[in-house]
Amino acid sequence: AVAADPRTARALQPQPTPRPLPAAPALLPQRLSASRYEQLRTCPYRFYAATLLRLDEAEELDDALEKRDAGTWLHAVLQRFHDARAPGADAAADLARLRAVAADEALRRFGSGPAAADFLPYEAWFDGLAPAYVDWLHAAEAEGWAVQASERAMNAPFEGDATLRLHGTLDRIDGRQVAAGEAAGAHRRLIDYKLRRVDDLKKQVRAPLE
Repeated sequence: AVAADPRTARALQPQPTPRPLPAAPALLPQRLSASRYEQLRTCPYRFYAATLLRLDEAEELDDALEKRDAGTWLHAVLQRFHDARAPGADAAADLARLRAVAADEALRRFGSGPAAADFLPYEAWFDGLAPAYVDWLHAAEAEGWAVQASERAMNAPFEGDATLRLHGTLDRIDGRQVAAGEAAGAHRRLIDYKLRRVDDLKKQVRAPLE
């Protein structure tokens, strides 16, 4: 025999939990960097927590060298090198000066302590890269390109909000003048320095909107 169901039927009204809609207009920054803008595009809630509420994880006290430190050093080296360089300089002189600037900047930033020892692989890597960089630079100059600016700070209004601005730094701006033909006129190109493998960069630029 089938036993009777002791449960009593009840009609319930659905009461869904509303989605959180945080709003903090007073905490909106006046400027956004490219990384913060990317954070907003990827996950608005993370942007709200990290940028507006500043809930980033506290960093531990650590003297270990990070890849970011090497990137900052590289930017400083190339800026100093190009700011002091006259176009058309001799390749051998360029190479000697680039290596001297790199060594001086490493000493200035990391001294001779543990950080300097941690930085030695980066310094050795750049010492091997320097000849290729100088060769590339001279080939670009042979095509008419010249460095016009290094580490140029830029900002622009954010579309849809006149009070908010996007800001960032262009690593380098090159220019050249073409006298005739379909490409006649002034040309500009932006160069962004990266401390990554070429294959990784190629994968990254395949992503939409990257």
